[in-house]
Amino acid sequence: MKSPIPAMLLTVFAAVMISPLLVVAQTELGGTSWQLVKFQSSDDTTLTPDDKSKYTVTFGTDGRVRARVDCNRGMGSWSSTGPNQLRLGRMAMTRAMCPPGSLHDRIVRDWSSVRSYVIKDGHLFLSLMADGGIYEYEPLGSSTSPTMPGTLFGKRWKLTEVAGSAVKTSPAYIEFDRAANRFSGNGGCNQIAGNFHVNGTSIRFSEAVSTKRACIDREIQQIETDFFAALEEASRFQLQINVLKLYAGESELLTFQDDSPETNDPSQPARVTGTVSYRQRISLKPRAVIEVKLLDVSRAGGRSVTIAEQRIDAEGRQVPIGFDLPYDASRINPRGRYSIRVRILEGNRLRFTSANAYPVITRGNPNTVNVMVVPVLRRS
Repeated sequence: MKSPIPAMLLTVFAAVMISPLLVVAQTELGGTSWQLVKFQSSDDTTLTPDDKSKYTVTFGTDGRVRARVDCNRGMGSWSSTGPNQLRLGRMAMTRAMCPPGSLHDRIVRDWSSVRSYVIKDGHLFLSLMADGGIYEYEPLGSSTSPTMPGTLFGKRWKLTEVAGSAVKTSPAYIEFDRAANRFSGNGGCNQIAGNFHVNGTSIRFSEAVSTKRACIDREIQQIETDFFAALEEASRFQLQINVLKLYAGESELLTFQDDSPETNDPSQPARVTGTVSYRQRISLKPRAVIEVKLLDVSRAGGRSVTIAEQRIDAEGRQVPIGFDLPYDASRINPRGRYSIRVRILEGNRLRFTSANAYPVITRGNPNTVNVMVVPVLRRS
């Protein structure tokens, strides 16, 4: 086994290019995302992460692999030349120093030693060469994920976006029956039903049949046509609290909002959830504070009103950092416009802020957002 690579000496490696044919032949991993459960070494030593969501891996359908390894992120290549065979190419990685107790150096050392995999009971097991040990992962969209909890089943999923465009007029929805592996739904004018199969975060729809009623509203007709066609293309899904997204490879097809009765129970507090991230290779200091505000931006003249606010102490955590912001639903006007604003402060110094608008709640917008903040430049 190769010697460990010190975190400070990690450099950007040239990603190994592989033939697309090697990946096309192995579709079971392509389009799936996983988070680390544990590492079991050959001497029965078990290592577990302090936060599963900080150790993730996503296998693209294009032969690329993306990973988060604690405080660093990387991209490389993967290939499979036969059943359950897996080779991981070198990763181009960021170079932040991770805190003591991190599994970062161990994973970086073992990365190129992975030789095989198996998916069993919904978990992914990566085996190292020469009986070096086994990494166990669970689906990133599983109910045990701290950043992406939820389940497909027992809910009515209302269609809110098609290919990134908001759906505002259609009553389209989809539901999943776990016991029968059947789905059903409505495209706006017609009912649809069929089979589905889930493996990790992979999903396939098959044998779909629909009624043939004509739509009077042309907009609803187009949404329904695009909705039904997207189900045929979908290859993976992602759950974010109460939001479901369907993808074909890396392309986002459909977005749904949990519209089940228990979710809309007025006795339950309304809330906006999501994550805060940034692209810079900068570690947050332990005293950093993440400030999340829900703003009413409906007022004339650009004046906004704060509906709810949450302050989160970083305490050594690094992005992405999740937030869960309750708000008073009685203050929401269905015709109004609402947005999330995020700032990150260290003491009295503003370090990051959200530069783009992140609309939520009304006008077909979701209650879950992933906010990307940018650094604030200091004036000389």
